[in-house]
Amino acid sequence: MTELDRWTQLADSVYRDPSAVSSSKCPTCGSTSLKLVYVVSSSGAEQGLCALWCERCLTGLPPGFSRVPQGADQVLEGDARIPDFRLAAST
Repeated sequence: MTELDRWTQLADSVYRDPSAVSSSKCPTCGSTSLKLVYVVSSSGAEQGLCALWCERCLTGLPPGFSRVPQGADQVLEGDARIPDFRLAAST
């Protein structure tokens, strides 16, 4: 299984239960320093740009638009502070 596969499995899991991100381990370094943020245009928006990364090793998935699940952290456009992280490898 590739690093990207492990990150994709993690993304599926935390999408179903966003509160699980705080206890989930980074597929790359094993840290529990994961961050999941939905960047939205207005408070309570149903869709947003999803970003998932590890604050320790700065690895994550490419941001993409999706439906915002119940209980997920939302940040308004312009207020988002997403670091320039490395994308998970597909090999």
